[in-house]
Amino acid sequence: LVAWKMQQAPPKLEPPPEPLMISPPPLMHDFSSGADLHFMFLAIADVPHALLWRAFFDTAPVGSYTLWLHCKYRAACLAGRFMELLPETHLVPTVNATYCTDLVTPNVQLLRCALQGTTTPNSRNEKFVLIADSTLPVKPFSIIHRSLTDHRESDLCIYPASQWVLTDELQDNKTVYLVEHSQFNQLSRKDAQAFVDAWDLKAGGPRWLGVQTKEWINATSWDWKPHVRPAWYLRLLEPGTSADQMERISLANLRGPLTCADEEAAFSLLHGAPVFNTSHRAGVPEFSKLEVEVPGFGKLAFDRTSPQGR
Repeated sequence: LVAWKMQQAPPKLEPPPEPLMISPPPLMHDFSSGADLHFMFLAIADVPHALLWRAFFDTAPVGSYTLWLHCKYRAACLAGRFMELLPETHLVPTVNATYCTDLVTPNVQLLRCALQGTTTPNSRNEKFVLIADSTLPVKPFSIIHRSLTDHRESDLCIYPASQWVLTDELQDNKTVYLVEHSQFNQLSRKDAQAFVDAWDLKAGGPRWLGVQTKEWINATSWDWKPHVRPAWYLRLLEPGTSADQMERISLANLRGPLTCADEEAAFSLLHGAPVFNTSHRAGVPEFSKLEVEVPGFGKLAFDRTSPQGR
């Protein structure tokens, strides 16, 4: 019986079906009047994966994008692979960039240069896209373009409220929270200009003030300054308060563990800091349902578990 089975022909296997390849339709816009997307890279000495970025932008229509690069070590970037393969990149003048303490200043430098170096009709939905040097493009340019330009509003990813750790206690059981968000955002031209203007409001940028931070951070590690950070003034976003009635407080008033300025600046400078009645303490179901209407952003909820925004 075994010998008989060995003599049988093996079953014929059907070849696997060909993978279904769907190419996104090409962009049909006219980019002769200006680009829609401005990619702004924050780097130390070069942008890795330059070959992948070259392939990504090779699929983009001519004139549909601009590239901007800030490097902590400018000479290294000038000699790097990214500038070699993407010579259309604008390398902006280097400004101080300190990990966590202040990566906002180089972000603003990129925005300022991109705003001054580009013009696009108001009818178009431009986006100024902040990118880390370690970012990889995983979708085609046409899909990225449609996703970012099908709406005029800026894109900010707000962290769950459990991560809003810098606070200040006000009267009547009210607490103001500094909203934490991803440092990598996509701003409209209007918001990008407002962000730059707010950061540059004082000569030389915002003044530096000491705030309460965790003691264990090594002051020499990554150039951190554990007791010093840029301070700016915040509009208080309180339910039922109109924009012209908003009070302002200094960031120096807030207390909590160390956070990174680039994960706070965009939302707080563009919109402000929400105020909630803390008689509804965390853990009480009603507390997670509190929300405030933020001009230019929409509803912001005190949701301790879920991210918000786009």
